[in-house]
Amino acid sequence: MCLAVADVFALTGKVVDVKGAALQDVDVRLVGRDLSTRTDSRGLFALDSNSTTGIHKALPLPGRIWSERYDILGRRPGADRREFAMAIEPSGRSQAGLPDTLVLERSGFATKKLEVADRKADLGTIVLDSLPAWPPVVGTYMPDASTTGPRPGIALRRVDGDVRITTDRQVVENLDIHGRIIVTGTGTNAIVRNCIVRGPGRLDAWKSVTAVITGTSGKSLNGLRVEDTRIDLTGRENPWVDGIRESDVHLLRVEIKRTVDGISLVTRKGNVVVEGSWIHDGYYTEWAEGTPDYPSISDSRTHSDVVQFHLGRNYVFRGNRLGGVPHPASIKTLNPDTIAYKDAGDDYENACFMIKQEGSADSVNRLDSVLIEKNWILGGRASINLSYANNNTLKTFVIRDNVFPRSTWGKQNYILKDLAVEATIEGNMHPDGTPVVVGKGL
Repeated sequence: MCLAVADVFALTGKVVDVKGAALQDVDVRLVGRDLSTRTDSRGLFALDSNSTTGIHKALPLPGRIWSERYDILGRRPGADRREFAMAIEPSGRSQAGLPDTLVLERSGFATKKLEVADRKADLGTIVLDSLPAWPPVVGTYMPDASTTGPRPGIALRRVDGDVRITTDRQVVENLDIHGRIIVTGTGTNAIVRNCIVRGPGRLDAWKSVTAVITGTSGKSLNGLRVEDTRIDLTGRENPWVDGIRESDVHLLRVEIKRTVDGISLVTRKGNVVVEGSWIHDGYYTEWAEGTPDYPSISDSRTHSDVVQFHLGRNYVFRGNRLGGVPHPASIKTLNPDTIAYKDAGDDYENACFMIKQEGSADSVNRLDSVLIEKNWILGGRASINLSYANNNTLKTFVIRDNVFPRSTWGKQNYILKDLAVEATIEGNMHPDGTPVVVGKGL
């Protein structure tokens, strides 16, 4: 874009951080014009009509302003990440009498935009705020919508139907999948990144338990890594469908909601790590015995857990937000209003962690080597329920340094354990620093 003869600028100023220290190498530019410069060692800049350095040239596209900061994967940048920025000036913005927009940006600091009405002015001292590091350190913050799921500013392409992972180190990213992700035997060490996965949909399509992300090779996901992704069955809830059921998977900054179980650990192999994730708003429903297309279980209702342990070893849950505020109500009423009220709670109805050795506790099946630490745990009839069964005392379980928000809805069992359970339970607190009392198992 060429400057008209009348477009003469002489803008000066100083850029500092929140403590008043000068910031060097801050990019300063007028959007919609080929004018840019950088601050010197004293934080000073002088932007004039001769400052056409070509640094961060604005794109001459009309229609909207968009200014944001992400690295090449769409995350907020840290000091060691490549960055890009875009600033687009609406058509007509540079007409006489309208202000121009000055943009200041430096790695690790928030982008700042200033409206400049006077084209020859000293703008004085300008403060740039520091940005929080991204990604944040797991266990130092409570995950929510801003730290889990797809990163903002990246368009997702809709896919109708299942997506299959078939090759080694395959990458699935930036998709809105109206179906499942299926990992085949040859799909090893794959990555799912920046996606929404909405599950299979139709109730009558499934007559056995499945999961939104599932595998075909001995119930293993073959070293799958899932990050910055949302598993969300909202409007597609199904009493057959969990979030994850297989082994060999690492979840990082993943949101899971509206599933029966968030994660069901049903395989001998284990090897599951879940970090910085938010699993909440589970699906609860009831049905009359013998109802077509519904599971045939003794009490004809979902038993929803954030995480249910059955078999396997080497499980780590660190820095997650698990469960939510429940809506306590009677079960097995078949009353639609009661069911809807209970389902509207943000928790998983039964427990955040339901821990019990299912089947034989021999060396192949035994639940073993489990770490649950630095999580925020809320809701369920018992937030953590440790049950003795099949001669497994859960001696290699460590449950430490977790936070349990206090109940505002009545009686709440925070940690329950049978007397025979020998798990290490230490450092678990309420937000006010009061230790969590461990109760006797149900």
